[in-house]
Amino acid sequence: MLKEFALLLSFMTRVPVRVPREADDRMLGRSARLLPILGLLLGLSAAALLWLLNDTGKSLAAACGVAFMLAVTGAQHLNGLMKLADGLSGNRERREAFVIMKSKHIGAMGVLSAVLLLILKFAAYYTLLSTWSFWRVLPAALLFSRFMMAFCIWFFPAARTNGLGASLHNNFKKGHFIFACVSAGLALALVSFSEPLICLAALPAFFAVFAPAKVWEKRLGGLNGECYGAAAEWGETFFLLSWFVVFYANNIFR
Repeated sequence: MLKEFALLLSFMTRVPVRVPREADDRMLGRSARLLPILGLLLGLSAAALLWLLNDTGKSLAAACGVAFMLAVTGAQHLNGLMKLADGLSGNRERREAFVIMKSKHIGAMGVLSAVLLLILKFAAYYTLLSTWSFWRVLPAALLFSRFMMAFCIWFFPAARTNGLGASLHNNFKKGHFIFACVSAGLALALVSFSEPLICLAALPAFFAVFAPAKVWEKRLGGLNGECYGAAAEWGETFFLLSWFVVFYANNIFR
């Protein structure tokens, strides 16, 4: 499992770890079951950074938190979101959408989607610092977002017969997904201890990712690596937004 986690770290982040010599597509598929654990560790790291910088001002702390997540992931998930936005903009055919997503250039829709998401994420981090719940909510958001990656890998077919999406989907078995579900549930229960509102935020956030993923499947015939990256970014952002709705609604009707 340690080797699988090292492979996942090297693949999903920019953390300098040695890739196991025996790494292959099968190991990569198995390693996806550890995505919720990776998300939890990323969330705890981001929360620790916000705590260290909180005294310097909430704006600076929130900006550094967003920048930290982009740096540690190499912005590859955000890149997936941008390419997906470019590929699916307009009424392009499936083949044309794939050509655009594989291009090295980012179009207007990709830039716009990235800007809007980063604004929302910055605002969420900034507001979260005012509640002192970031120690629980941010790790929950990151582990949820990585769980949604695992869910999309398992639930939806691969868009193509080769490439990243096919490698992950074909080697991610039912037992691996069950492991991801159990680990995500236990981790979410741990971070939401004494604050059950965090768990309530997961339900609307799930549908906020599932619904567009169904659209992606219909347009592309399945999901690919760009879709998985978009699911991660979308999952984190919508989990935070869902938590704010639940949190303030609870305060209003208490």
